[in-house]
Amino acid sequence: ALPVDTDWDIGVDDYTAIWFSQQSRAGDVRLIRYWESAGADATDVGLPAAVAALRQIRETHRYVYGTHWAPHDIKVRDFGTGKARLKTAEGLGLTLRVTPDLSFADGIHATRLLLPRCYFDDAGCAKGIEALRQYRRRYQPKRAEFSGEPAHDKWSHGCLLAGAQVKTATGV
Repeated sequence: ALPVDTDWDIGVDDYTAIWFSQQSRAGDVRLIRYWESAGADATDVGLPAAVAALRQIRETHRYVYGTHWAPHDIKVRDFGTGKARLKTAEGLGLTLRVTPDLSFADGIHATRLLLPRCYFDDAGCAKGIEALRQYRRRYQPKRAEFSGEPAHDKWSHGCLLAGAQVKTATGV
């Protein structure tokens, strides 16, 4: 009975992640599905593949979409076409709203405030939940301390994928 919003993190050289969420009238956020591209070397990369996935998921699960939230970097122009990614999405029939451009620290804080109100569908969000579990700060051995930046290593593609969760926090 509730519209399904999508919350994106755009990956160019990496994964694109999309969370499918519903906000209840009481303010709870239900994360009901998660989709990610298979990575930079795969064929399912770019906006056309993501839009096709949205359409297929809508048909399969009979979703009625609400708002599609994208990060601020959706406004960047593509070098090959000279068009902003936002315009490319519109050309594919997808209207995206842009979330505020928060600092990394503010995005993490917004997510921490949101998480207590979230409920996750274990099956529909399994891959996204695992990505969130892998999200961690980068360790700097020379200083023997953790930085404020996320880790980027072979175990942690969650740093990017969890970015979509930050967009959910600011989108809501």
